[in-house]
Amino acid sequence: MIHALDSMRNLVEKVRRALCFKLPIAQYEDDLDAMCALLEDGILDAAEAALAPDLEPATILVDTREQRPFAPFLWQKGKRVYLPLERFMLAEGDYSALGLASFIRIERKSIADLYGSLFGTSCDALGESAPNQERLRAELIRLQQYDRRYFVIEGSRRDLIDHIIKCQRCVHPMAAVRLVTTLGFDYNIDVQWFAGSAKMTPREEAEWFVGDILSRGHAQATDPTEAKKAAKRGLSLPWAYDINKAVKAAADAIREGVAK
Repeated sequence: MIHALDSMRNLVEKVRRALCFKLPIAQYEDDLDAMCALLEDGILDAAEAALAPDLEPATILVDTREQRPFAPFLWQKGKRVYLPLERFMLAEGDYSALGLASFIRIERKSIADLYGSLFGTSCDALGESAPNQERLRAELIRLQQYDRRYFVIEGSRRDLIDHIIKCQRCVHPMAAVRLVTTLGFDYNIDVQWFAGSAKMTPREEAEWFVGDILSRGHAQATDPTEAKKAAKRGLSLPWAYDINKAVKAAADAIREGVAK
């Protein structure tokens, strides 16, 4: 089995390189027959080990308009492991991950940002005042196209109440909290409040959440084992790695090259 794995791994690597540089691959025809025999015998675990991409940490996509971007991290062996960041123009939301931008979006709000989105106003191109809540609702509607969407708030419900009292607005604080809950329900978006703790600030807790969620999606999209676990739980994840498709795609690519 180890020899078969090594052979498949080497074959796939050679064919991928040949196709990348548009080189002839007829010389691999015999090896192709051997690989297809393994597939027909149902030895997908061998193919899985050979074809699965190397596992790397999730690269977090940060919208270019974020002025104070998060530093998402994971807890591993009691230490923070920060994830690589890449600036990217996200039409909706503030955060996603490389390879998951079509499936997952995370919208971030500080307490001040949330307050402004709920009760503030801004000027349009004509200089006319427009309520920010309308803009927020429009954005939540656009987020509906993604399979997973999160509304991350750097603070707690108590923080929002205190901010409203401090601003002396004629808004009942609990009505504001209820409005956030209502928005989450109406637009089917997962609202996450972060109060902080003795060890982490609300911002740090939110950074951990973003890192953890996007890393989980990344693992399911790149790790066949995680994808299988999800399938056994009865989940159908559009971003999950599919070993059968991967094997067929590799075999088809080799056949096409041989045919040419």
